Amino acid sequence: MTGSVSTVGADKVTNRPIMNLAAALGGTAPGVSVTQGNGNPGSESVAIRIRGTGSFNNSAPLVLVDGIIADMVPVNTDDIESISILKDASSAAIYGSRAANGVILVTTKRGKKMKHPG
Repeated sequence: MTGSVSTVGADKVTNRPIMNLAAALGGTAPGVSVTQGNGNPGSESVAIRIRGTGSFNNSAPLVLVDGIIADMVPVNTDDIESISILKDASSAAIYGSRAANGVILVTTKRGKKMKHPG
């Protein structure tokens, strides 16, 4: 694999006293800047920047939760298995121009099949 990728394990996110997944990402990966606009519950206005400001219109990275484009805010931190942050231009080759500011891949824990005891 070539390119710059950071992986954040579930232990780094779930052991923090932060309920917002985007805010919990702060300080966990090099090259990732997380700023919080205010402290109002439910509307923290968290901004994530990978490698700084990328463009004038939109500097937000592409966020994929289990392979679907989504917002990180409603994801429960206890449901996280791992987070991968793609920080270079090679991610644009996979995800297109929306990945110009980086990509955050969030993988959640999945349910496991259990055998019925009867």
